[in-house]
Amino acid sequence: MLMLEKLTKPVLVLNKSWTVIGTSPVYKALNLLFSADKNGKKKALIIDESCVPYTWEEWSQIKPENENDAIKTVSFSFKIPQIIRLTKYDKFPKQIVIFSRANIFKRDDYKCQYCGIRPGSEELTIDHIVPKSKGGKTTWENCVLSCTLCNSIKGNRSLHEVTHARFPHGMALNKTPIKPRLRDLRMNIYYESWKQWLDSAYWNVELENQN
Repeated sequence: MLMLEKLTKPVLVLNKSWTVIGTSPVYKALNLLFSADKNGKKKALIIDESCVPYTWEEWSQIKPENENDAIKTVSFSFKIPQIIRLTKYDKFPKQIVIFSRANIFKRDDYKCQYCGIRPGSEELTIDHIVPKSKGGKTTWENCVLSCTLCNSIKGNRSLHEVTHARFPHGMALNKTPIKPRLRDLRMNIYYESWKQWLDSAYWNVELENQN
């Protein structure tokens, strides 16, 4: 797993009274764990599966169980935290929808956006609607899921350039790709350790629309 993917994995965030207030990518959680207020009090602590709190200094001494759960630097390796608890703030900074492979898969419902099939994630790839070679950007609006067959048919061409028996009326998108809102992405229990903190009320609450 690439370092960038690990740094954007979700961390469950609890407020100081131990209630769930959202999730944060690892890199933002680390900023809180490293930070302290003017009195030297840590802004966040890591919570393990048994609800035991750890400072970053304590947590960094725990050996990761496997490669996927670890972030390595030149000098050391540390276990990715799954849950943090804020020590001072009841609210958390505004959440953002991370432009990531996982969120593109969620937005597009694991379907090819050209033919509509759902073949399984291993048979899907991310396609640039306007190819990068033609000036296409890597953005929410220009990236969609494509099955390997449609991706092969389209190749390095724009949609209007494609003629193929599979698309007798021309190759087109099933829907216009847009940047999703947080509430548009299906929320999943990412780690077993989250289960005790989550209930249907949390997952069904309408999250603030992000611009």
